[in-house]
Amino acid sequence: MILLLGWVGCAGEGRPAMELATMDGWRQAAVADDPFPDHRKDATECPLGGVLVEGSTIEIDTGICNYVVLEQPLQAPVEAGDEVEIVFWHNDLAALEEAEAHVAFSVDGVLWLDLTVPIPSVAAAYAELITVPQAAAVGAPLVLHLHNHGANTWNVLRLTRQSDAR
Repeated sequence: MILLLGWVGCAGEGRPAMELATMDGWRQAAVADDPFPDHRKDATECPLGGVLVEGSTIEIDTGICNYVVLEQPLQAPVEAGDEVEIVFWHNDLAALEEAEAHVAFSVDGVLWLDLTVPIPSVAAAYAELITVPQAAAVGAPLVLHLHNHGANTWNVLRLTRQSDAR
């Protein structure tokens, strides 16, 4: 008789998809936590009303809040190699002069997504699938960095660790 020891599972088992952020969990981060401090200009501001929960999204109105760094604790663990989907969008991007918008997501100081969008641009939605470069535990700092010239609106819908069905 041969006895094999080890993990035996059925197809489709594995870790389920998990939300990594709650939209009402975002808070303004300290200036020291900005992953792009050299982007900060003297005239950056984000007063009350520039960031709010809108339905199931976090909405950033760059007419009120031209530069923001938000953070919250990571809601589920990730392992190096996990796939994460980040879903967000912006309305038409307009400004008096050509410029660029910049949005980035990082976890525990590691950049996950870094996107520059030219202004002007038409409205666009993004469902970015990224591969996590290194593991992070529940509670690790999840940071959203956004700056944009002009009165535009950005919304973040979700950050989801994809299932790893085997």
